[in-house]
Amino acid sequence: MEVGKFLKEWATPIFIAAQFIMNVLVLKLTGKFATRVELKAQAERIDGHDSKIGKVEDRVLVVETEMENMPNSKDLCDLTSALTGIQRDIVNSAQTDEKFSRAINRIENYLLQKGES
Repeated sequence: MEVGKFLKEWATPIFIAAQFIMNVLVLKLTGKFATRVELKAQAERIDGHDSKIGKVEDRVLVVETEMENMPNSKDLCDLTSALTGIQRDIVNSAQTDEKFSRAINRIENYLLQKGES
């Protein structure tokens, strides 16, 4: 009876301890048991990756900020319309200048002919 009581109380902790010991032995035998030096090296590599991630986050923030300031398709369409209007105004101004030039030439010719007579 005492053995049964002992097994009831201690069977689970003994089983857990045995599993732990077996896991440690397996890890030790397979060489996958990490030493403090290896853990420190892994921590340093992780810190290096954290640094790189921080730099990438900074670069992404810069790109996002620049993209917010870039014109969208509506802005480009408005700009195209404005440029088309300016080109039309330049053509109209050139045509008007040509008409004024002809009129001035006529007046000049008239005055030159009147002065000769």
